[in-house]
Amino acid sequence: MTNKFVNPILPGFHPDANVIKVGSDYYLATSTFEWMPGVEIYHSQDLVNWKLVANPLQTEEKVSLIGNCNSGSMWAPHLRYDQGIFYLLITEVKTGTEFKDTLNYVTTAPTITGPWLEPIFVTASGFDPAFFHDDDGRHYIMSMLFDHRLDKPRFDGLVIQEFDVATVKLVGKREHFFYGTDLGVCEGPQMIKKGGWYYILCAAGGTGYSHAATVCRAKNVLGPYEVSSYHPFLTTKPAPDNPLQKKWSCCLYRGYSR
Repeated sequence: MTNKFVNPILPGFHPDANVIKVGSDYYLATSTFEWMPGVEIYHSQDLVNWKLVANPLQTEEKVSLIGNCNSGSMWAPHLRYDQGIFYLLITEVKTGTEFKDTLNYVTTAPTITGPWLEPIFVTASGFDPAFFHDDDGRHYIMSMLFDHRLDKPRFDGLVIQEFDVATVKLVGKREHFFYGTDLGVCEGPQMIKKGGWYYILCAAGGTGYSHAATVCRAKNVLGPYEVSSYHPFLTTKPAPDNPLQKKWSCCLYRGYSR
């Protein structure tokens, strides 16, 4: 990997970057919001030089954005790889009011360039969902639960539910497994397992100047989760002169080759 690079490595409109490593290859997926073709996927072997290799959502048959709100539609794609299959989890945001309609779909492909199957609806409980493929062969989908009732806080914790890859359906009971921290809203959960611990990295505190990243861990995938003593894990709120302010994009990557 080269030690010399110039930021930004992907200039222009590339929000919500999500990165995985498969063998010696890195793949990066970004949101496209109301723009088609939907979701951009890039390839790199050094994390610096990237080439566009796929747009999984090419036609209105795969995703119809007619009538969606500005800055809605395709938010925060989550790309993962497990046992020879690429998985892409997307949220289509239909409305931008307090009564958000957040439809979550899964599409899969045998190679990063496709063919990508027609997206299958899995849930509508929130946005910025994420996969987790455990080393015991079980699969999960996590997301922020959004409560649209006007007398309730919008953030109602993180939920997790087992995902059956054969039927492309959620199975079992949906569980509340983390309610965030004193920073409030916790979104975009990313999970890895290392040394027998499950770690979650979340964006927290909303998308204003209080935005931060938080980390917690547990011995069981369902918790209970303890917040890191380094809390918040990352923020610039106490450093108003820092050139990087407001929203962070929080991602962890993990390659699967079993």
